[in-house]
Amino acid sequence: MEVSTVVTLIFQAAKQIYEAVQQVKDNKTQSSRLSDRINAVINPLTPYIENLEQIHSTLKPTLNNLLTCIEEAKSFISGFADSNCDLVFEDRVGFGSFADVYRGTWKSQSKTVAIKHIRINHLHYNVEQSFLDELSLMYRLRDENIINVLGACMEPNYYAIVIEYMPLGSVFSVKLNTPFAWPDRWSIALQMAKGINYLHVLNPPILHRDIKSVNFLLTKRFDDLIVKVCDFGLSEIKQESARQSKVTDKTTVGSLPWKAPELFTMGGSHTVKSDIYSLGITFWELTSRDLPYQEYADDVTILAHVTNGKRLDIPLDTPDSYRSIITISWDQNPEKRPLCLELIKLIDEAKTTGSNTR
Repeated sequence: MEVSTVVTLIFQAAKQIYEAVQQVKDNKTQSSRLSDRINAVINPLTPYIENLEQIHSTLKPTLNNLLTCIEEAKSFISGFADSNCDLVFEDRVGFGSFADVYRGTWKSQSKTVAIKHIRINHLHYNVEQSFLDELSLMYRLRDENIINVLGACMEPNYYAIVIEYMPLGSVFSVKLNTPFAWPDRWSIALQMAKGINYLHVLNPPILHRDIKSVNFLLTKRFDDLIVKVCDFGLSEIKQESARQSKVTDKTTVGSLPWKAPELFTMGGSHTVKSDIYSLGITFWELTSRDLPYQEYADDVTILAHVTNGKRLDIPLDTPDSYRSIITISWDQNPEKRPLCLELIKLIDEAKTTGSNTR
């Protein structure tokens, strides 16, 4: 692409962004900051507009990068709902530690969506910036096993994320009410591993940090179950929501039973391998149709059980190959746990060879 074309496109994109910014009523402060950033990109290029022949060819990579950044910003802005009035809330279909989820309609898009209403009244500037950065990243992620983030709504005392609607709900809710046949369980486990693998192989990797059956959503495509990962990222928002609100609903599922033992040690931090441990517990959910450590009296007892290397009892009717996958995934030693790509191969092989019964 000629440099002159690149510069022209940058200015055209900037103009479109300015117009889009005027339509984003959700957060005027953020819109103003974005306008300032665009000016910082455009102003240094202004002298070149009338003298394009003066632009040295070494500027091409820089200008192309600027163009890409502006296009991404424009794409992200277009995903903002004009205001919460543009979102029609219908039934509450789920809830968790930091948000209530509603089925609803995005009127201007004429689309049925899921609306995650975050339990937050106010965000400090730094947390808000982190929120926007993570939303921007999530908006750009596209994979068949990753939930699509469609937009967001940000107003004073009102924060919501708009995602695609998955009519069957979470694996958690379905497994409690409907026994999956083993071919379906293998398919769900495979798609879970593929979704987490997609996040792990990004550069830099995205750690989920909260893998459990409630964070895998289901829909159907013809007769096939489709599984998509949700609720990855947004760590600061989750912490802020926990600080600002108290969830008293006893059916809300906490995350401790899915946490890897190394996370409870001094200096323990989330890694790809701690995600794998949580995935192993989620695989156990598929075969047991139960919640992990449900019979334990409190978190302290669970913590002692896990850190001492003890694990949940795997049902006797579980296929040997599936039992083996669970066992290696929740190994006490993180180094011995496989990567998601290895899990995909193991599950695919077992699924292909028809390991559906013990």
